[in-house]
Amino acid sequence: MKSLFWQLGLLTTFLSVAHAADSAQTYDQLHPYYAEFCAVTQLNPLSEGRGGIGGHGVLFLKGACRDTSAGYPRLKVCAPGSIDLSSADAGVSISVDKMFENVNWMAMDGKSFLINGRVKPDQPVDQPAVDKVVSEVLKKGLLDGVSVHETYLTTKPSAMPTDEYIAREAISTDFAMNFGRNVYCVKLPIKQEMLSPMVDYLNSRNDEYRGSKKYNWSGIYNNCTHTTHNALAAAGIFHALATDKPVPVQLFNLAIPSNNFIRIARLGNDDSLNDIVRFYRDRYKRQMLMEHDWIGTQPGVLIENTAAHGFENSLYDTNSKFLILDFPALQIQHHRFKQINTDPRYSDTRANLEYFKKKYEKALASKRSIAQLEDANPDESSIDFESPEFTAFYVKYYAHIEQELSLVKKQLAALM
Repeated sequence: MKSLFWQLGLLTTFLSVAHAADSAQTYDQLHPYYAEFCAVTQLNPLSEGRGGIGGHGVLFLKGACRDTSAGYPRLKVCAPGSIDLSSADAGVSISVDKMFENVNWMAMDGKSFLINGRVKPDQPVDQPAVDKVVSEVLKKGLLDGVSVHETYLTTKPSAMPTDEYIAREAISTDFAMNFGRNVYCVKLPIKQEMLSPMVDYLNSRNDEYRGSKKYNWSGIYNNCTHTTHNALAAAGIFHALATDKPVPVQLFNLAIPSNNFIRIARLGNDDSLNDIVRFYRDRYKRQMLMEHDWIGTQPGVLIENTAAHGFENSLYDTNSKFLILDFPALQIQHHRFKQINTDPRYSDTRANLEYFKKKYEKALASKRSIAQLEDANPDESSIDFESPEFTAFYVKYYAHIEQELSLVKKQLAALM
């Protein structure tokens, strides 16, 4: 295993970040549908050994709901009018756990319970706080239909119900994550119609283990970030990561929570919009524009971080390590992570909008005719610049940029 992880770097310091200047409600009014990926650090309970250095990755889908009629964790797209889309909790969170045997993930309503278990910053994290979280898990049936591998039940007190024991073991992993972990989240605004394939994919993952086949978590072959990444990939945002493949294949499909956080933040903010030919070559970007009028590089891909609960925390060492897959000599991903967590354009709505106003204006200023593009790319054999397909794409691309620039200007004016 050493040969596999020679390039892993560790980041041990939680980097504070300036949060968005506007309220969460304002954000949700601007972006009623979004997917939010959260990467969290290692878990260090004071009463036992440390958790996995890789941390954990979870997903919140704004506009999706739990399907409580299924008898086990399943999702559905929320019926129109059934939720208040201006609320930051109008969605569902999903979390994968290596304990699970007959499901890949469990779900809970909203996001606040996932992040902090509804324990306020000035309240202690102690046994009564854990008892309160566990009580809500059981009351809402969040673990209904979920079984775990027998090896995780060897220390269960004989008098304790299995669901309660699982809930206690899942604290700070599947809910109340900041009891013992730092949480790094990035929001990706989506179109409503993009929710259905994500929901369908996640449901298929749990349906797969309802028979004799058992879910077997693996940090390399099939982990939490494989599931959450592939849920987004199901909507066509980017390529899916393979799972449970032979080592030579799986090495090219590693899924690290922190790296996925970096990837989504950079997809949303840093990809260039100046080179339309390069954009066209990327079939995922091309299809998302043509089918959904959606470009992932857009305003609103903002981060929001939550530090591990530091007030009277008697259960966890909150100084946990954070793994980033990187080349030690270059530390490229570490530098990107630091930039994302310190540059206001990644976290502040106004700074983000100002950044995209300039980005869109630059993209339009660099616009060239199709004939000019063909002349500038004489060796480009994969694109027929004179085809109806490229012409339709060209027209839609710049119409989208102009439309988004107009919207950004209106949103900036509204913040004045």
